[in-house]
Amino acid sequence: MKDEKQVAGGPYFAYAYIPLRYEMLYFHFHGGGMRVHLAGVVILLLMSFSNSIVIADPIDLNYFLADPSVSVDGDGESATMSEDPDFSTVYLYSEDSTLFPSDPFVLSFSYVFTVAAGNFDDFYAMVFDIDTGAIIKEFFIEYNNSTGSNSWVESDTIVWGIGGAPSSGLGLEFQLNSWEYPSDDYYDINKVFKSTVQLSNVEFNLNSVPEPAAIFMFGLGLVGLAYAGRKNMLGLN
Repeated sequence: MKDEKQVAGGPYFAYAYIPLRYEMLYFHFHGGGMRVHLAGVVILLLMSFSNSIVIADPIDLNYFLADPSVSVDGDGESATMSEDPDFSTVYLYSEDSTLFPSDPFVLSFSYVFTVAAGNFDDFYAMVFDIDTGAIIKEFFIEYNNSTGSNSWVESDTIVWGIGGAPSSGLGLEFQLNSWEYPSDDYYDINKVFKSTVQLSNVEFNLNSVPEPAAIFMFGLGLVGLAYAGRKNMLGLN
């Protein structure tokens, strides 16, 4: 699923998948007032909290294949992609079949996309099936700043829910694409190829509580609610 995102102030488009989560809290009304069955609610809240704990596994960008104009920080947790006059596209990618787990996971990354004045560029990211090349998730943002006098900057965090990697594995790729050409009089050769993309917090998250444990805790919460309700009924009689 794709959601289109547009921000006023520039002719660009962005697409991203953003998962949503809903929570529930139980209340019991009695005698014109609100009585919270504390035992059951506490257990249900603990179940919900435990089920939402995630284990973040940072992705080391040092193991990615990168073009010469890409610089990766020493710890591999962030990278800067800069335009290169010799290449219309600058790549940072991995086709390591062991990069992602076979279990469902959430992949996220943050970016800062800076399009310099006089530049026209796009930033593209995708998760793909290494065997077939099929695109699993993708993100695209483009901005034409060829007539601008100041740099245009957009930052965001992208979050994708992915159903797990196939046996062949999943790849991850980032691209910085240039649409300006030095031979075109429309562009100032002294200004073009100045745009950058800064990447950080590239990681995937796994649920830390197995589903059977969450179901057990939910059942325990229901037992607590039933017990509290029975005590109230006996107290009224």
